[in-house]
Order: sequence, then C-alpha cells, then structure tokens
Amino acid sequence: MSRLSGVFPSLVTVCDDSGDLDEEGERAVVRFCIEKGANGIACLLFAGEFYKFSDAERRRIAEIVIDEANGKVPVLVGTSHAGTKPCIELSKHAQDAGADGVIITPPYHSAFVIESSLALNRHFEQISRNIDIPIMIQDRETLTGVHMCASDLVSVMTRCSNIQSVKIEGIGHLRKIADILRLANRKLPIFGGMAGRYFLEELDLGVAGTIPGAAIPEATVHVYKEFIKGNRELATATFNKFLAYLNFFVLNTLAFVAVEKEALKARGIIRSSNVREPAVFLKRADIEELTSVLRKIEVIS
Repeated sequence: MSRLSGVFPSLVTVCDDSGDLDEEGERAVVRFCIEKGANGIACLLFAGEFYKFSDAERRRIAEIVIDEANGKVPVLVGTSHAGTKPCIELSKHAQDAGADGVIITPPYHSAFVIESSLALNRHFEQISRNIDIPIMIQDRETLTGVHMCASDLVSVMTRCSNIQSVKIEGIGHLRKIADILRLANRKLPIFGGMAGRYFLEELDLGVAGTIPGAAIPEATVHVYKEFIKGNRELATATFNKFLAYLNFFVLNTLAFVAVEKEALKARGIIRSSNVREPAVFLKRADIEELTSVLRKIEVIS
C-alpha cells in the first residue's frame, strides 16, 4: 500500500438520461480527477452505486476506469457483494483488469448471521487467499449496520497480509481511527471519507489519506498537499474555502449521489445527472442552492 496515500476520489457511475451506463461520461470523470491532482481514484463504492449495477456492468465499469487511468494513478475497485464467492470473482476480475487494489465493505446480511464476527472474518480471509493485490476494508457501520470493532479490523489485517488498509467513516469515526492506529502501533494506513468533511481532523490523527467525492477533488487535494508540507494554517484556509460545499453535501446525505452528479454536470464534466432508481433526488430549490454554493467557492462562474 506504499503508493496508496493521499486523495483518491470516489467516482460516481455516470448514466445517461435513460439510466444506461455512459462510458464516455465515466472516462471524463476519471480524466477530470487526474487533471485536478488526485493521487489515485476509486470506483464502484457507495458513490458509484455498485449495488444498483449488474455484475457484468460492474466488470465493464472497472475496465473503463482502469483503461482511462492508464497507469497515471493507482486505481482501487470496489468489489463488495452480499456473497463471498461473487465477491471473490469480482475481485479476481479487478486484479486481472489491472486494478492496484480492491475495496470491500462487510456484506450487509452478515449482521443477521449467527456469530457474525466469525462469518465476517471468514469472508475477508477467503477473499484474501484468492487474490494477490491489496485489499482495503471499507468500514461504514452507520450505513450498512454491520459492526466491526477496531480490534476486529486490526486482527483480520494482521492475519491476512494483503488486507493492508481500512477506510473508516460514520458516527464516531474519529475515535475508531485513533483506536486502530493505537492498536496497530500506527503501522496500518487508514483512509477517511465522508466527502472529506473531517479531513483535517483525520490528518491530525495520522491517516494516510481520504476517499472523498469526485465533484470537487481539488478541495481535498490542496488540503493534503499543504498539510504534508507542514503548512497546517494554509491547509485550514484551503479547507475553509470549500467548506460551503462540504456542508451542503453532509446536509443532503440521503441524496449525496445526486449532489455529486449535479455538481459534475454544473462543472461541464458530464452531460446527465441521472441517478438510477431507487434514489433520493434533489429538489429544484436544492439544485439552485447547490449552484449558488458552487459559484461561492468559485468552481463555476
């Protein structure tokens, strides 16, 4: 995971107005993030609505993103699945397609499995044995309802050599980050998320980077660059410049995919902001407010 540090925007999966995959739109978002200085990119996470696409579509999306990145930056592919076997198959495909790593969320159903902690451990151990590229566990308990405590995460990463990092977000995530770093003697790279809203606090704790949204990647890129140079004050000033967008994003969490797509459309990166059903959409007044915010932070005129 030595290359995997910094800002890895989580790509939306771009669809046209009919809901079909827009391959050129997806490529445009990849190019946009790289041009804005992203250290890497991630696809098919919650922002990419992996759960709304067939396995065949997910394979194609991974191929598009990896091909367009063309080795310029590392690519992490989300291969989460409700079942261990299909998760392994998607992970093998990502590896064969040239991904630099995969990101896997604990399967939702495991919260209902007797001895779920043991089931989760078996899930990740079996995946680890079947691929060679690095694995990042995405811990998002608030959304998934699946609990993995800090010691569980450190334990599975210690036993499986290619489970090398974890993305932590949700309620109480800063404490969990601190707990993992303490238990692992600060040797495990941790990434934050949540649109980068708490990136400064996460950096202060010692995270390796963040996986924010892809609509305004320069926000977290600039913060990260200044922070690692030791310019905490300038990093804070840069963060505050984009705070209006981050606050809007957090306040519209249920429609966060729509927020990202509307912002990318307003910036001229994609043609359609269509979100596959089922979805929560922004109202016209919300879109007008978002447009005002984008003007305020000077990413559109």
